Amino acid sequence: MAINLIHDQPEGLQIDINNGDLRVLREIVNKWRFKDKESALRFALAVLSLTEEGSLCHEKKDGSVVKFVPTENMLNAPK
Repeated sequence: MAINLIHDQPEGLQIDINNGDLRVLREIVNKWRFKDKESALRFALAVLSLTEEGSLCHEKKDGSVVKFVPTENMLNAPK
């Protein structure tokens, strides 16, 4: 999987999405019926921006709940 930062300045951000991450993004676009990849990314940003405690929970069809949290290597070191 690969998402690489290409350019980061106040007026804009450029990233390169390829390999497994691009495959997953394409699958999400199809599964959720987004009109394009940009819409899928906007939706993901909206969902993450609404979380309060740095985690998401998903209730599966069987009623069990799965909690999603970023892995340690995705986070800043504790202050």
